Amino acid sequence: MCAHDVGCPFVRQKRDCPEARLELKPTRILKRILGSVFVILFGVAAGCGGRGDDSTTCGTDQTACEGECVSLDSNALHCGACGARCASGQSCKNGACRVACKAGFEACGDACADLSSDPSNCGGCGHDCDPQTHCALGKCVAACPSNLADCGGACVDPGINPLHCGKCGNDCGPLKTCVGGSCECVTSCGSECVDAQSDAKHCGKCGNACAATEECVFGECKCKADSQLCGPGACPDLQTDPDHCGACGEKCPQNGVCVDGKCECVKGQAACGDTCATLSTDPKNCGSCGTNCAAAPYYDSSMLCLDGKCACSPGKTLCGIKCVFLDSSTEHCGSCGAGCPSTMSCSAGKCACPTGLKYCDGSCRDVQSDDKNCGGCGVVCASAESCNSGKCECHSSATVCDGKCVDLWTDAKNCGGCGVVCPPTIGANGFCDKGTCTCSFLGLLCNGVCINPKTSNDHCGGCNQPCPPGLTCTFGICQ
Repeated sequence: MCAHDVGCPFVRQKRDCPEARLELKPTRILKRILGSVFVILFGVAAGCGGRGDDSTTCGTDQTACEGECVSLDSNALHCGACGARCASGQSCKNGACRVACKAGFEACGDACADLSSDPSNCGGCGHDCDPQTHCALGKCVAACPSNLADCGGACVDPGINPLHCGKCGNDCGPLKTCVGGSCECVTSCGSECVDAQSDAKHCGKCGNACAATEECVFGECKCKADSQLCGPGACPDLQTDPDHCGACGEKCPQNGVCVDGKCECVKGQAACGDTCATLSTDPKNCGSCGTNCAAAPYYDSSMLCLDGKCACSPGKTLCGIKCVFLDSSTEHCGSCGAGCPSTMSCSAGKCACPTGLKYCDGSCRDVQSDDKNCGGCGVVCASAESCNSGKCECHSSATVCDGKCVDLWTDAKNCGGCGVVCPPTIGANGFCDKGTCTCSFLGLLCNGVCINPKTSNDHCGGCNQPCPPGLTCTFGICQ
């Protein structure tokens, strides 16, 4: 084999490799047979254990493999049997893995050939032109036509031939094709030519990178043969995967990392149960594992952990076990413990009544309408007055007598009319009831004076019933 043929999937013309010209056709046929045997053995080694592997129902000419219906005749992941994966650079045809060729090339054994110009496969695989002839348009000819270039016996169009692009011997390689005599990417990701069918960094599409334990197989990321499976299609890196660290299902603590198959917390963190915590800032593990600033004794979810100690958030002050805003807290107005009365609020650190109210005698009052604080603290309106707009004014039912508002129905000095004074009652001043002077429940009005008929010697038992000399009125009876 020529040195430049190593690793190249394309057949080189024998004129480029003189020693190959000595190879007899029977030998080439034998190699093709051995190549077919290799394909069969490869399929067996890849796990070709049967035509189907689950109960999925598929249509005609399809087989259930790994939960999906595929054609075993053409699917490169299940070529001929479920799990029989073709190697990179191969395709599946008629249930057998064959080398995958570019457009315009055909698979001849384990390599690709341009049947239109290859003198070793001129018009068909194995059809070898004589050394003195050339291959043009699939036929052995004495000389190349004028519109084709002679490249070692191959009559080619250098404008489109990827093996002789622009000039003889300029091979575009597997990732490029020939366009107008220049090699251009078949598929490009940025400035890079890629094979999206096998490139682990761009598997199936640009930027779709496979994991370290996966490889790109025909445009899909698949587990490598030596990977540890953790469930169907899951092949995590047991050395680095925090969900499968060292073994399947071994999950690292929250925020933890997996290093060489062992769970670790990053520098500056400590393992606290099922999480890695930063003890200097974690409010659930402040200073030590389990010290929760939101729990007892604070019970304040707004608390922070600063330098490993529970602290109030900026702007708040710790008063006892509670974080408060001293500017607005009615329990701690301006300073801890300085509470405001129930009717007051805290504004700018000072207790204050709501707008329109004034602090009078321990509470906030509306001096515009409060009868006991009318216009100012302590200004009391008379019984017949009410506070209106900060001034004491007569009730609608009151009468002005001597410049004062009086209720003629109840005022003993103006009973029923201005200046009508009710006589004093027993043990009290006069009593006006619905505009009429009356006595108390013990009294009886006799000659304009309230007397007690049970004890009055002049009106014992009734008006004008005096007791004889020497007798005393007791319970309304002279004795």
